[in-house]
Amino acid sequence: MDIKKEATQFNKEAKPVKPAGESFIRTMAKDMAALERKALAARAKEVPGGAKKVAPPASLPVLEPAKKPERPPKPPKPPKSLKPTKAIIPKAPLPKPRLKFALIGLGIVIVIGGAGGFLYWWNYLRPIPPAATHYECRDLQCVSIEGEGEDRCQTNEDCQPVAPVEPIVPDSLIAVDETETIELTIGQESLLVDKLKSAAAREQPLNTFKRILVKLVNQTDKHYADLGVLISSLGASLPENVSLEENYTLFFYSQLEGNRLGLVIDTEENLNEETIVDDLKPLLLKDETLAPFTKEFQDNAYQDIAIRYINFPNPDLSIDYAVVGDKLVIATSRESMYAVIDALLKDIEIITPCDGMDCFNDKFAQCKPAIVTSKLTDTIIYYYEIIGSKDNLCEVKSKFIANPNPDWVEKEMICQYDNSKDFETAIQDMSNCQGPLYDLMTGN
Repeated sequence: MDIKKEATQFNKEAKPVKPAGESFIRTMAKDMAALERKALAARAKEVPGGAKKVAPPASLPVLEPAKKPERPPKPPKPPKSLKPTKAIIPKAPLPKPRLKFALIGLGIVIVIGGAGGFLYWWNYLRPIPPAATHYECRDLQCVSIEGEGEDRCQTNEDCQPVAPVEPIVPDSLIAVDETETIELTIGQESLLVDKLKSAAAREQPLNTFKRILVKLVNQTDKHYADLGVLISSLGASLPENVSLEENYTLFFYSQLEGNRLGLVIDTEENLNEETIVDDLKPLLLKDETLAPFTKEFQDNAYQDIAIRYINFPNPDLSIDYAVVGDKLVIATSRESMYAVIDALLKDIEIITPCDGMDCFNDKFAQCKPAIVTSKLTDTIIYYYEIIGSKDNLCEVKSKFIANPNPDWVEKEMICQYDNSKDFETAIQDMSNCQGPLYDLMTGN
């Protein structure tokens, strides 16, 4: 069978194709079915009685479906009037949960790593300045102490106790026959009363004075108790007008009834009798309670010295006091008071009040105590007082009793003059003078 002839016959019988202007889609399913029927009928005529079927051609023309024509674009619509709208601020997209957890984990790692790095730097790499220290003595050793401070030592030798220097013995205010020192550890001054009772019980020659020195000591210091410490240690008291910084002499006087304690103070101040009994009763060194024989102090006199006293109940145990010259005397018996007055008057030179300069010149030549008042004018009155010998010169105190300049009145000057010369010549040399009046005269 001729395939080309059949194809030509097929093309002739095929209907004309509609123009492209009419839109449709054509498939070849019906055409192929019609063509197959015609081919089978033709073969049946040519080969009668069961001839072999001829296979259709291997390739047939394939017609692609026509593309649908594109519609022309619609004309643009006229723009509508624009209305103002609110600005829309775009929101940041929320982080995804996985990213959030990743960032948190990263932050934790950074914090832990930073903390670990800081601790490592702090403990191993950080430069540590040397700690401030100073040296002090502890248990006789020179040791380093943390913290700022002043160095108190450099070697252990600096911490060894230094033997204290022996103190200078204060001058005694009365002549005594012997001296006994009671030594107490600093801080144990309350033991003084018991020490004095023991000393009072020891035998002492009759009608003699024994001076008692109270020395306070420790490993680094030795000193004699001042008046304030003495009175406090005795449990006694003195009125406020008596300075506790004055020199004093504590003594025992021996009499038939026993040793009696007494005190001489370098002051002219008197005592207050309202409280004196209770204030000075510890000087009696008696444990039992004692009551005075009278309620008030009584008057007495010895060697023209006025004495005030109160007995417990007899004169051999009493509180007597008197001012002798420039000394306050406190005794615990009448006999011991008389003995102290005798001792003090021996040391007191009678001051001669001169009526004129002739008398005073004679006393100056001998450097014997004397006083004179010189009236230079009606408004200028000068006072001289010979004190005594000092450094081979004669010491004289002087002052204005009256002066036109009130600033000069009662200002004193003490000078050492050469008493080998007459007084009028000697006072011209003021090279050994001092005092407020001297400063005013010289303009110092």
